[in-house]
Amino acid sequence: MTLLDPSTIILMSALMGGAMSVVLFAADRSFPAEIRGLGHWAVGLLLLIAAAVLFNLRGVLPPALALLSANSMLLWGWAWLWSAPSASTTGRPAGAPSI
Repeated sequence: MTLLDPSTIILMSALMGGAMSVVLFAADRSFPAEIRGLGHWAVGLLLLIAAAVLFNLRGVLPPALALLSANSMLLWGWAWLWSAPSASTTGRPAGAPSI
């Protein structure tokens, strides 16, 4: 007897990521301008949530479309998550990540 199947675990992780993204967007708007990068983290989390949803839609969407778009969302999500801390520590402006 399985209590949780993998798609349920992925759905719960995506919901938790969505809640964290809302908190990060709120913190980005309420914190001082000197604290940068929270918006980047929020966008990165949203992209990772989109990747999780696309991975779960493999049976609904054509496999090539689902996997290609999910992997690209995963790549861009991690790029956004890593661009904010690296920009704040190196002193360069925090723009879109360069892959």
